[in-house]
Amino acid sequence: MPVEAPLYKIFGYLAPAILGAFVSLRFLPEGSSTLNKLISYASGVAIANYWGYGLSEYLLLDGLVETGIVFTFGLFGLTVASHIWVEMPTLLKVVKKKLGLHSD
Repeated sequence: MPVEAPLYKIFGYLAPAILGAFVSLRFLPEGSSTLNKLISYASGVAIANYWGYGLSEYLLLDGLVETGIVFTFGLFGLTVASHIWVEMPTLLKVVKKKLGLHSD
């Protein structure tokens, strides 16, 4: 997509990812903070744009099928990003313990 593309074309390109991640917001774990929701949402949109359009290009798909794939990646990309964010403290503790940096 060229840099000088009109705003409506940019939104049309991002819309499936934005909507997919937006729908998935309601499935975030209970007690998620606002920061968690924002980072998960942005990650879901990024994952959808990167992987969704990449897969569509690889499989030579276009039109509604491409839009559906990007929407689906937005749905599941946000969920994956959210669960990684929730488990990050546990993961960091394990890594610190394995590296001998944890005193407990």
